[in-house]
Parts: sequence; structure tokens; C-alpha cells
Amino acid sequence: MSASRGTAAAPLTVLLVTLAFHASAALFADQDGEVNWHQTHLGIPAHASFSPLKPRACLVTQQHTVGCVNLRDGSIAWRKRFGDGETLDALLQLDKPAHLVTASKLGPVRAFDASEGFLVWERQLASKGAVLLSGVAAGDSGTHLIVVAPGMVQIRHVGAQVLDAADGATLSSTTVSATAGSDQLHMLPSTSSQRLAVAGYSTGEVRCDAARQVHRMGQSLWCVVLGVRRSSEVFTALLEGGSALQAAASSPARLSGVSASGAAGLAALSEDNTQLCFLPVTGDWVWLVKGLPTDVQPGLKAATKSGDGRDAFGAVMACHSVAELAPSLPSAKLRLLATANGFVLFSTAGGAALLQASSGSLSLLSFHPSATSASAPVVSDRGEVLGLMSSDAAGTLSLSAVLTSTGGLIHSEKVLRAAAADAARLTSDSAMPGVGLAALGTYRRKDRSDGFRLLVGWDDGQLSLVQQGVSVWTRDEALSALMATMFVDLPADKHDLSMAAPGSSVSMSTRVRLQLLGAKVQLKLNDAAEHAEYVALKAAMNDKNKAIRDPNGFRKIILAASATGKLLALHNGDGRTLWAHNFGPDAAPKYLLPWRTFHDTQHAPQVLVVHDTTPPTASVVNSHTGRILEVLKVGPADGQCKGSDKHIPVQPGVGIQPIFEDPEAPVVSLLPDTLETRAFFATSYRSVFFWMLDAAGRVLTGYGFDRHSLDTSSAGSLGSSIPSAMTWRLSLPDPVLGLAARNPAENIQTSVKVLGDRSIKYRYLNPNTLLLVTGSGGGNTDPSEAGSVVIADGSDAVDEPEASKLTVYLLDTVSGRVLHRRVHPGACGPVAMLLTENFAVYQYWDAVSTSVLDYLFNPNSTLPVSSYHAAPIEVTSLSVWARLPAKALATTTTARGITAKMILIATTSDQVYGMDQRLMDPRRPRRTSLTAEQQEERLILFQDTLPINPLGFSTYDQQVLGLRTIKTEAARLESTTLVFAYGIDLFYTRLTPSRAFDSLEDDFSYGLLIVALVALLVGSCVMQHMTKQALLKSKWK
Repeated sequence: MSASRGTAAAPLTVLLVTLAFHASAALFADQDGEVNWHQTHLGIPAHASFSPLKPRACLVTQQHTVGCVNLRDGSIAWRKRFGDGETLDALLQLDKPAHLVTASKLGPVRAFDASEGFLVWERQLASKGAVLLSGVAAGDSGTHLIVVAPGMVQIRHVGAQVLDAADGATLSSTTVSATAGSDQLHMLPSTSSQRLAVAGYSTGEVRCDAARQVHRMGQSLWCVVLGVRRSSEVFTALLEGGSALQAAASSPARLSGVSASGAAGLAALSEDNTQLCFLPVTGDWVWLVKGLPTDVQPGLKAATKSGDGRDAFGAVMACHSVAELAPSLPSAKLRLLATANGFVLFSTAGGAALLQASSGSLSLLSFHPSATSASAPVVSDRGEVLGLMSSDAAGTLSLSAVLTSTGGLIHSEKVLRAAAADAARLTSDSAMPGVGLAALGTYRRKDRSDGFRLLVGWDDGQLSLVQQGVSVWTRDEALSALMATMFVDLPADKHDLSMAAPGSSVSMSTRVRLQLLGAKVQLKLNDAAEHAEYVALKAAMNDKNKAIRDPNGFRKIILAASATGKLLALHNGDGRTLWAHNFGPDAAPKYLLPWRTFHDTQHAPQVLVVHDTTPPTASVVNSHTGRILEVLKVGPADGQCKGSDKHIPVQPGVGIQPIFEDPEAPVVSLLPDTLETRAFFATSYRSVFFWMLDAAGRVLTGYGFDRHSLDTSSAGSLGSSIPSAMTWRLSLPDPVLGLAARNPAENIQTSVKVLGDRSIKYRYLNPNTLLLVTGSGGGNTDPSEAGSVVIADGSDAVDEPEASKLTVYLLDTVSGRVLHRRVHPGACGPVAMLLTENFAVYQYWDAVSTSVLDYLFNPNSTLPVSSYHAAPIEVTSLSVWARLPAKALATTTTARGITAKMILIATTSDQVYGMDQRLMDPRRPRRTSLTAEQQEERLILFQDTLPINPLGFSTYDQQVLGLRTIKTEAARLESTTLVFAYGIDLFYTRLTPSRAFDSLEDDFSYGLLIVALVALLVGSCVMQHMTKQALLKSKWK
């Protein structure tokens, strides 16, 4: 009986042991935030306004996002993001109904609920230019929304619609004639509430289908000549009911794009910024400008008739000299705003002139010499008020509230731009940012008078709320526009960047208390108070936020270059900013390249920051402090820098990398340009190659260096450029949709692949391999539809061309040789690509999303891998369906390349999904069971659809809004990969593709281990005593 019990219990024991040692990929609630963090952003503000209903400010950003922030703490109340092609042009706040309305050039007009942010309605427009929005009160029925947009098909006409703001229904519409190619549109109010004027003109080239065309429009004869600038062309129309009354006039000067319109009329600066031209609004009629023939003298009046035969009128714009209107106003960087009584002309270099319109002319009302920015006027209890701002080198912001009717100052205040902590993070040699956007708002004080608050968008990406002389809160939106990132090591223990490192001064009793609480939590013996104490102690003693390096390589600095001109150093433990350096928007960082790395851990790695400037420049930055060590000149004065991310190995003991930069010429520059660098170039010039893709994306050209390059380098002076030599050129029939190259710093454990039958194959690991996809860029990218992944049959046959196809090339960038080519008929872009080791992955769209995966081998081990003597490669490929459409692909990297790789997929739902690379192995057998050899290779049976593990999302339940790039970095532990994903939001986490086989978990309970060991020791002693007693009794028997 006992034997049968043991036999029955054996399978149960095995099952329990298996379950006990099974590792789960799930994340407990108390583990969230231990190894990952998530930062949410809105983007760089482009338009802003205060909500009239709630203490909120609503913004439209350059990253195609609309949302609102809470005025109390700056937190995001709600946000929505549109497609990358939708540039939001207009933002309108409505009181009744409480909607936030947005419009874009190529997208619909949308209305969002101002409180919750859900979409109320949307209306598609056939638009080809900037869209204008205006709200007109309609009594108790609510608000009528007036939308004006250029026609998509008939670009010579502008459509105007009157929509019901409650549901977007069209109440009326009309079409008015317009000048071809007009890119400046304005709305002009009339004295009658039933009339609205639309005015516009072109600042660019006017192009027609014939070299010369003559148009007759009523009494006006005008001509359009191909390629001739017609910047003085202005069209206008007066909308009345459902009809359009047109009028025409001329402009004495060519107009620029700096223009504004308001109740006083239309004003625009001339192309040379010397004149301000003004078209007034008089009575119920609006004088509107239309282009005249080139042979008509300026000032000649022209007239046209309206659509119903009634006469319209013509006029001449009055142009005033800017020097006479405001003698002290600088002529550079001029901006123009409209007020109820005239206009505000200001310069970002300093100076603002408040102009009053009367009797068809402009006059100076007041001048403010220190103002560098102005806000849109707002209505207060004292009348219409304009906000004028200025900032000094110390970071102090000055706000002046001025009445637009008299020019009198009614309120002024000064506030420090940033708090002391923010000022400490900004390096001392940083450029002080200016005001990029300002929105003035009012609020009701306790004495029932109106106070003023200011929402400031700085040109370095920060967003601040100023009220009552203090900066209430500040958001750093520069992180929403990252251009490049890089991981660097933190300093050693002696140079801790954080003054108060967490967990550095914890007593032994506290540590013991933490272990005891951890054991109680594991055994479910704790109450709610003990659990809260455990969470608080664990957070206080966590050392992940120390700003010093750790033995495992988990703590690092993430250098982030923003398009706003700021370089930031983020701690990967919690995402806080250690330091920031502002180069200014005119010298924004474009590339981050490693410059100098020291073997001594006490010295900070140096990073080369290449700026997007003309002429190109580069800065050498201390990665630990942000201090600028050196500024280098890159290339000729008129060159455009094309940075190279392939770093040439240096000779021992030099420690300086010659980074090659190629302008459009193409010539290259050596950095630093020293005798030592040129000597190194003379020994290695034959092994340096680069390639360039033309602007149309159809010609790929390879370059190298020859004897002429060496002679020029030897004979030229330091600082001179070195010419390159074209080595090959590839003309492609279709535009390039995507490129992928191997990471030159990728760690590879072995170049041999051992199969299950003990045969070997050699991986094709040529570092000069390029994966290239050409074809049509259209395609369905709806994330709600299922995707697919395709794996091809391995043949190189090219099918007959069809209406839509993709062609995949594997190129050798040294010789330009096509190593492999494949055609996918009926497929189209967008394409996500990845090339790692001997493994290529690309995902595209046909009826649904597809991916193609290739293995590359060098079957002949006796031939060296050389670009000059190419060995034949064996391509094994596979096609499977993918349910997760990808925007980008990446792979995990480890210190030695031993750990199994994981493919990281940036999904269209803005999440990161980690997939085992074995699921994409083209050698997956198509059978019902695996052989012993296949099991030894850890192959998985073939399935035509890639499975989705709900626990495989590295971002868990969080969304990285606008996800664009996934950056990975190896830790010192072989099992761990550091992952940084960014778009508008930022997300960081640590991944272990093969589990943490070389370390304990971060939350490992040492207290529970001690308790278990003590229990085992006590149990052993008890059992030993019981055994002795049992033996003694048996002997007495």
C-alpha cells in the first residue's frame, strides 16, 4: 500500500517542482517602476490658449498633438495625437458648446470635448493649404464655425463653409476665386455680423501648365508667367450669405509672409522689411488686393464683378516706411500681430511698436524698446490688453500688460525663469533661451478685478506658467523632439553627480527591518500598514538612482539631443535630468558620436556633438558635466554636414578617433585635424568607404579614397578638406523606402553555426552589408487590421512588374555588388527593417502587413570574407503572417553576444513588443514533430502566423506616444539589455531575453533566505536528535 502511494505521488512531486522553478514573465504591481520608467509629454507648443471653463491651457504642438494641461501643477489632463502628415494649423476655443476645434492642411476639421478630450465630430476638407477657423455667435442656438480653405483640385478657388459647432453639420458653403498658389490666407471681420472677408496672396513661385497664360476676370486682365515671382499678388473676397463679392487692388511693394489681419484690416511687410503695407476695412465693404499684370504700373486700379453681376470695388494698399513709423525698431526678425485698433510690429532682437489704424493709415501709439515677444490680445475688465515679454541673460522674464487702445501700461512683473534646481542643472556656458510662444490669460482676483497669467513656451522646449510674479510650474518638452541618443558610463564612486544619493546613509536596523517586512510580505503575514512601510523603505533604500556606476553596468547616462538645440543627460534609473546644455535653436545637435574614452574610470568619456549649422561645426562635450571642451570646424563654409556613425579603430595609445564628415561636394574633414590624424589617414585611407543617397531616393553612390586623396591630404594644410573618389553608382527604378545596416559595435559570440547533425556553417558577417528596400510608399497602415509576415522561398528569380511591388536588395557598400535580390509583387510600404549579425528582418504591407526574414551564410570556410572577392552566400528565407504591424525594429544587445537575441517591435499602437528570434528562424521545420537534431538546435515547429504573448510587451500597459526609435545598450552582465524607447514620450526598461541566469533578482528577499536557512538548521538538529533517540530505543529492544 505504501509503495502505491509513493508511485502515485511521484508525478505530483515532479509537477510541483516544475511549477516551483518555472519563471514567469508577469510583473507584480509592487514591481512596477523598479526597473522601468515612463515620461509623458505633449510636444513643442505651436498654438496655445486658455480654457474659459476650467483652469487649463490647451495646446497644439509641432509633434502633431493636441491636449490640455492643468494650470495647478502642469500635469496633462488629456491629449490626442494625429498622423505624422497632419500639421495642425489652427486652434479655436469655443464656449458654447465647450469644444476645442483643430484644423490641418491635409486632415479634417475636428472638434474635441474641452473637458474630457474625446472626439465629438470631424469634417473632411479638400484642402491644399492653411485652414482658417473663426467662430460667430448665433444667439441661443450656439456658435457657427466658419472654415476657409484652398481647394485641393481647383487651386484657383477657395472654399468657405459655415458649420454648426455642435455637430459639424454644414449650414452653408460658397466658393471664391483666388490667385493660383496662394499661401497666405486671412480672415477680416466686417461691421455686419453676416459678412466675412477672406484675403490672401502668394509669396512663392506661381507655376502653370503652360509657359504663358492670360486670364480674363471681369474687367481685370492679368498674366501668369512660368517661374516668375508674384509676391505682390493678393486675392480677396467678401462673403455675404451664400454669395461672394470680389474686389481688387494693387500693392506698391512685393509682400512677404509676415502678415496679420484683424478688425482694422490687412497688413503685411514687404520682402525687404522696409515697408509695412496696410489695407483698411471701411464700413460694410472690405478693400481686397488682387494681382495685376507685370506690365501694369503699381497703383493702377482694377475692378471685377461679383458672381451675381454686382460691381465690386478696387483700391491701393498704403505702404508706410518702417523706419518712419518706429525709428528705433530693428529691421531684423520682424513679427506682426493684429489688435482691435491696429497692429503690433515687434522684433525678436528687441523692440515693439504698437500701431493705431485710423483714416486708412497707420501711426505709432507707443514704443517698448526691451520687448522681444508679444502675445495675442485678450479682453479684460479694462479693455483689450496685449502682453509684451522680454528676458535677460540672468533668466529673468519681464511681462508688461499694455492697453491696445491707448498704449498705456496697466501691469508689469518680473519672474525668474526657472527654479534653483533647474538653474543648477543648466550648464553655466549655455545660451539663454528666448520666448518662442506666449499666451496671455486673465483670471478673477478676490477683489473681483482681473489678474493676468502667462503661458510661456521657451525656444529651448520648456513650457512655463507665470502668475503673480512666480513661475508656478515648468515642463521640459524638449525631450519630445529628440534627434539622437547615446548611452555613456556614469562616473566612479568619487564623482557622484547626485549630492544626496538614495540609500547611502541607511542604518543597519533599517536594513534588518526591511528584510523582516519583506519576509512577511512574501508569506502573506503582513497587514496594510506594514505593506505601506515595506514599499516606502524599499523605495528609500533603492540604489538604482545613484549617479555613480555600479558593478553590473545597470546605471548609465542617456545623452539626448533635442531639435530645440538642447543636449540633456538623463539618469536611466528614474529619467531625471542630471545636466542640460542649451546650444540654441540655430545650433541644434544633429549627431552624437563617441569621441574619446579613457581607461581610467575617473575620467569622463567625451562625446562629439555635430551641429546643424552653416558652416558646419562640432563640439566636444564632457559627458559627466556637460562642459564644452572644444569647438571644431567641420568642412567648408558652404558645406552641409552628413555625419558618419561608423567609427574607425585608432592606433594604440592615441585615444582620438578621426571622424569623417562628408558635405554634398563630397569632400571629407578629419576631426581633429592634426598631423597625427593625417598620418593615420595615410595608413588607412584604402579601407575607408562611405555611401550617399540622393534627394530623390533613387541613386545610391559609393565613395572611397584614392592616391589623389592621399596626395591632397599630405600637401594640404591643416583644416583643409580631402576629396573623395566615386567607386560605384546604383540607379534604382523605384524610390528607396528603407535602409538598414549592421551596427559596427555589435558583439558577436561566434561566426560558426553548429547544426544538429554536427555539421557547421559559417555566418556571413561582412560589416559592409546594406539592406535596401525600394517600391511604392502607399499602403494601409491601419493598426486595427491584422498584419502578416512573409518568408520567401530563397530563389533570386524576378517576377514580372506589377502595379505595386517591393524589391529587396542586399548590397556590399564597398564594391556596390548586389549580393541578393528579391521581388514581392503586390506589396508596398511603409517598411520596417533590421539587419543584425547574419539575420535580416523586414516587414511590409500587401493586403495586410508582412515581414520577410533571411539567414545569410558563407558556405565555403576556406574563402575569406572580402568585398573585393565576394564569396557565394546561401540565403534561407521564410514568410509568416504578423499580427503586430511595426513602425521600427530593433534587437537586444549583450556584453559578449552569448545571450539569445530578442527582436523588439515598435508597434503602430506605440508599444514595444519583444519576440523570441527563434520564432523568426527560417529553418523552422514544417512537420508535426521535431527530430532529435532539431530539438538540439532548439527549433520551433513552423506556424504561418507569429504568436503573440500578452506578457511579451516590454512597455506593459503603457503607451509611448509617437514612438519612433528603440535604442538598446549592453550591461556588464551578459544576461541584461538596457532598452530606451522614445518618440513624444520616453520609456526605459531592462530586459533579460534568456532570464537572469547570472544574477539574483533585484527584489530577492535575503531575509526570507536567512529564515529558511535557520529553519533548515533547526530542523536538521531536531531530526538528528530524533534519529539518535530512535536508534537508542531500537538497541534497548
